Amino acid sequence: MSRTLRRAGVAGYPGDGTQRWPAVHALDAAVLFRLALESAPAGTCWHAVGDEGDAVRDIATVIGRRLGLPVESVPQENFGPLVLNTKIRKTVRYAEAPVKGESVLKYDPTGEAAEMYRDLAKEVLRNGAKARIDA
Repeated sequence: MSRTLRRAGVAGYPGDGTQRWPAVHALDAAVLFRLALESAPAGTCWHAVGDEGDAVRDIATVIGRRLGLPVESVPQENFGPLVLNTKIRKTVRYAEAPVKGESVLKYDPTGEAAEMYRDLAKEVLRNGAKARIDA
Protein backbone atom coordinates (compact mmCIF):
# COMPACT_ATOMS: atom_id res chain seq x y z
CA MET A 1 0.00 0.00 0.00
CA SER A 2 2.78 2.44 0.86
CA ARG A 3 4.33 1.86 -2.56
CA THR A 4 1.01 2.68 -4.25
CA LEU A 5 0.57 5.83 -2.19
CA ARG A 6 4.11 7.02 -2.88
CA ARG A 7 3.50 6.53 -6.61
CA ALA A 8 0.26 8.51 -6.35
CA GLY A 9 2.06 11.20 -4.36
CA VAL A 10 -0.79 11.66 -1.92
CA ALA A 11 -2.41 9.90 1.03
CA GLY A 12 -5.99 10.35 -0.08
CA TYR A 13 -9.38 9.82 1.43
CA PRO A 14 -12.80 9.77 -0.26
CA GLY A 15 -15.11 12.78 -0.05
CA ASP A 16 -14.89 14.67 3.23
CA GLY A 17 -13.19 11.75 4.99
CA THR A 18 -15.85 11.33 7.66
CA GLN A 19 -16.59 7.74 6.63
CA ARG A 20 -15.70 5.26 9.36
CA TRP A 21 -13.19 2.42 8.97
CA PRO A 22 -14.56 -0.34 11.22
CA ALA A 23 -12.60 -2.64 13.48
CA VAL A 24 -14.03 -5.67 11.69
CA HIS A 25 -13.59 -6.87 8.12
CA ALA A 26 -16.63 -6.01 6.01
CA LEU A 27 -17.18 -9.56 4.77
CA ASP A 28 -16.99 -10.97 8.31
CA ALA A 29 -19.56 -8.41 9.44
CA ALA A 30 -21.77 -9.20 6.44
CA VAL A 31 -21.72 -12.93 7.18
CA LEU A 32 -22.59 -12.34 10.84
CA PHE A 33 -25.26 -9.84 9.90
CA ARG A 34 -26.82 -12.24 7.41
CA LEU A 35 -26.79 -15.06 9.96
CA ALA A 36 -28.48 -12.81 12.50
CA LEU A 37 -31.15 -11.75 10.00
CA GLU A 38 -31.86 -15.25 8.73
CA SER A 39 -31.21 -17.54 11.68
CA ALA A 40 -31.50 -15.76 15.00
CA PRO A 41 -34.24 -17.10 17.21
CA ALA A 42 -36.94 -14.63 18.11
CA GLY A 43 -35.99 -12.50 21.09
CA THR A 44 -32.22 -12.77 20.69
CA CYS A 45 -29.91 -9.78 20.52
CA TRP A 46 -26.71 -9.95 18.47
CA HIS A 47 -23.82 -7.65 19.04
CA ALA A 48 -20.51 -8.09 17.23
CA VAL A 49 -18.51 -4.89 17.55
CA GLY A 50 -19.00 -1.90 19.82
CA ASP A 51 -16.36 0.16 18.04
CA GLU A 52 -17.48 2.96 15.72
CA GLY A 53 -14.16 2.81 13.88
CA ASP A 54 -11.90 5.65 12.82
CA ALA A 55 -12.58 8.41 10.31
CA VAL A 56 -10.75 7.58 7.07
CA ARG A 57 -9.39 11.14 6.97
CA ASP A 58 -7.65 10.47 10.31
CA ILE A 59 -6.16 7.23 8.98
CA ALA A 60 -4.94 8.99 5.82
CA THR A 61 -3.39 11.73 7.99
CA VAL A 62 -1.33 9.21 9.97
CA ILE A 63 -0.24 7.40 6.81
CA GLY A 64 0.59 10.68 5.06
CA ARG A 65 2.65 11.91 8.00
CA ARG A 66 4.65 8.67 8.19
CA LEU A 67 5.28 8.58 4.44
CA GLY A 68 5.88 12.31 4.10
CA LEU A 69 2.93 12.72 1.72
CA PRO A 70 0.28 15.42 1.51
CA VAL A 71 -3.17 14.38 2.71
CA GLU A 72 -6.18 15.37 0.64
CA SER A 73 -9.57 14.34 -0.62
CA VAL A 74 -9.60 12.29 -3.82
CA PRO A 75 -12.58 11.13 -5.91
CA GLN A 76 -14.49 8.29 -4.28
CA GLU A 77 -14.32 6.30 -7.53
CA ASN A 78 -10.57 5.85 -6.94
CA PHE A 79 -11.34 3.52 -4.05
CA GLY A 80 -13.55 1.07 -5.93
CA PRO A 81 -15.39 -1.40 -3.68
CA LEU A 82 -13.50 -0.25 -0.57
CA VAL A 83 -16.02 2.56 -0.11
CA LEU A 84 -19.62 1.45 0.16
CA ASN A 85 -22.50 3.54 -1.13
CA THR A 86 -25.02 2.66 1.57
CA LYS A 87 -25.23 5.33 4.25
CA ILE A 88 -26.31 4.56 7.81
CA ARG A 89 -27.85 7.66 9.32
CA LYS A 90 -28.37 7.77 13.05
CA THR A 91 -32.09 7.97 13.60
CA VAL A 92 -33.90 8.33 16.91
CA ARG A 93 -34.88 4.65 16.85
CA TYR A 94 -31.25 3.73 16.05
CA ALA A 95 -30.14 5.59 19.20
CA GLU A 96 -32.93 4.12 21.36
CA ALA A 97 -32.22 0.46 20.54
CA PRO A 98 -29.00 -0.04 22.57
CA VAL A 99 -30.50 1.84 25.52
CA LYS A 100 -33.26 -0.79 25.51
CA GLY A 101 -30.63 -3.56 25.17
CA GLU A 102 -31.79 -4.55 21.71
CA SER A 103 -30.48 -4.44 18.19
CA VAL A 104 -32.21 -1.97 15.92
CA LEU A 105 -33.41 -4.95 13.87
CA LYS A 106 -35.35 -6.24 16.86
CA TYR A 107 -36.32 -2.91 18.40
CA ASP A 108 -37.68 -1.40 15.18
CA PRO A 109 -37.54 -4.15 12.52
CA THR A 110 -39.55 -2.23 9.94
CA GLY A 111 -37.96 1.14 10.64
CA GLU A 112 -35.63 3.25 8.56
CA ALA A 113 -32.44 2.26 10.43
CA ALA A 114 -33.16 -1.48 10.13
CA GLU A 115 -33.77 -1.04 6.42
CA MET A 116 -30.47 0.83 6.03
CA TYR A 117 -28.63 -2.06 7.72
CA ARG A 118 -30.34 -4.59 5.46
CA ASP A 119 -29.28 -2.52 2.44
CA LEU A 120 -25.73 -2.38 3.79
CA ALA A 121 -25.60 -6.15 4.24
CA LYS A 122 -26.82 -6.67 0.67
CA GLU A 123 -24.21 -4.25 -0.70
CA VAL A 124 -21.36 -5.88 1.24
CA LEU A 125 -22.40 -9.32 0.04
CA ARG A 126 -22.66 -8.07 -3.56
CA ASN A 127 -19.24 -6.40 -3.37
CA GLY A 128 -17.70 -9.46 -1.75
CA ALA A 129 -19.08 -11.73 -4.45
CA LYS A 130 -17.85 -9.32 -7.14
CA ALA A 131 -14.41 -9.10 -5.51
CA ARG A 132 -14.12 -12.90 -5.52
CA ILE A 133 -15.20 -13.04 -9.18
CA ASP A 134 -12.79 -10.25 -10.19
CA ALA A 135 -9.84 -11.77 -8.32
